[in-house]
Parts: sequence; C-alpha cells; structure tokens
Amino acid sequence: MSEGQPDLDLGTPEPTPPVEPPAPEPTPPVEPTPAPSWRTALPAEMADHPSLAKYEDVPALAKGFLDQNEFVGRKGIIPPKEGASDEEVNAFYTALGRPETPGDYQLEDFAPPDSIKELWNAQGMDKMVEKMHARGASQEFVRGILEDMAEHQAEQFGDSLGLVQQGKDEAVTALKTKWGLKYDANIDLAKRVVGQAADAVGISREDLAGRLLPEGGMVGNDPVLAEVFALIGQQGGELRFLGDTKTSYTRTPQEAEQEIGRLEASPAFTDKRDPEHRATIEKLAALYAMQYPEEGEE
Repeated sequence: MSEGQPDLDLGTPEPTPPVEPPAPEPTPPVEPTPAPSWRTALPAEMADHPSLAKYEDVPALAKGFLDQNEFVGRKGIIPPKEGASDEEVNAFYTALGRPETPGDYQLEDFAPPDSIKELWNAQGMDKMVEKMHARGASQEFVRGILEDMAEHQAEQFGDSLGLVQQGKDEAVTALKTKWGLKYDANIDLAKRVVGQAADAVGISREDLAGRLLPEGGMVGNDPVLAEVFALIGQQGGELRFLGDTKTSYTRTPQEAEQEIGRLEASPAFTDKRDPEHRATIEKLAALYAMQYPEEGEE
C-alpha cells in the first residue's frame, strides 16, 4: 500500500444469492383431433344407421358380420318373405326337414295302440299327412302329431268303454227290477230277435249289437231296445222255442201282482173245498216269488 492512501479494509464480499426464475405457466393439454369415422365414406342414410354405430372400425364390422352369419346358420333359417315364389317356399320347407313328397315320410313302423287298431282310420291319416306336408311339416313333426293323436283317441276310447259298461250295468239293473224272474227269458228273446235281424241284413249278431247309438250307447246295451226286441219276440211266439214250459208262465212283478189279485178273488182261493184250491195256492206261491224276485234270490 502506498503512503497517503487510506487503509480500507473492505473485507470478503458477501455472495450474491441466485435469482430464482419465475415458474412457467402450465400449458393446457392439446386435444387430439379425432380421426374421421369409417362411416363417413358411406351414404348418409347408411352412415347414421344405429346398427352400425356399435362398430368402431371396418375390422370390427367384419367380425360382427362373420359372428352373425355363423349364428344364423347355427340357430335357424330365415323364413321367406311375403310374396316369395313357390320355389323359395319349398326350399325353406326342405331346409326345415320336410321330405319331397307326402309318401316320403318314414311312417312304415307307425301303428296306433292295440285298443283302437280296428277303429283307426288309415285313409283319414293319409289325407292328414298330405295336408301337413302342404303346410311344410317336418318328419319329426308329422310323426309326433300322429302319435299324440293316436294316444288321445286311445284314452277317449277307454273312457267310452267305461261309460258303456256303466250304462250296461245300469240297464241290467233296471230291467231286472222291471222284469223280475222274467228277465232271463226276455233277454233270450231279445237276443233271438237281434240275431234274426242281423241275419236278414247279412251281418253278425255281435256286429249289430255293437252298433253305436247317437247318444253314445250300443244297440245291445240299450234298455229300451232290449224291451222292444223282447216284445217283438213275444209277439212272434218265440216263447214256444225256449224248451221250458215254466218259462212261458213267468211274469213281471206288475203282471204277477195283477194275477195275484185275480186269483185271490177267485173261489178257487177263498173256498178250500174247491178242487182247484191246491193248484191255486201253488200258483200264488210262484206269483209271490215273481212279484218280489229279490227276496226269492236271497
């Protein structure tokens, strides 16, 4: 240091703190420009169709088409539209399983239940098969319908047989009550008349007796017809052919009651000295049994 200059002790200078630059303002995110939809290349009426909106791109559309095509082929067949040609309709029915002609249905081993075999209308079945073929019925459908129909008819026939037997039982009970001990003789007469009538028309007695009546019964089980046939037999003198003289004396309860009244009022009954008194008593005993046949059976 030179003389005359002040001795300045400035010391060590303080370090200047660094100046923090201002924080940059956040840059707003830039929205990406959406890619144009693949549907913009389509006509306007197709581009806005809702069924296409679910497909994001052409590959997604192609995959959806293939999946749908596979589903249709697996799940069903599209029916022909209204006004379709006969060829289109027939092709549709063929795809459903309908054979080419009604005669091509595999029904050779089909048979109705044994209970209705004699009643089964084979010609009617053939006509029905033709109608089902015209409506496009498949092999499985036709076979199923025939089996269901045969089963239903068998059930109905079984119910009818039950009703017929019930009607027969009721008719027998009614006629036994009305005819009493004369029941067997009258039934025999009725059978003879039915047999003669059947011979006259060239059929068996069983066939005639089994003919169904409009109300559901049969000729052989109808109580009114049984009385009519018995009356015809009586009028024709058939009693002479029974071979039993006692049968010709048989009376219904009503007839027995009338005969009892006549005999009880006669001198042969009231006068024990009458030579016919004993025979009259025996006749009355027989008539009492005819008047109350149930007591006689017990």
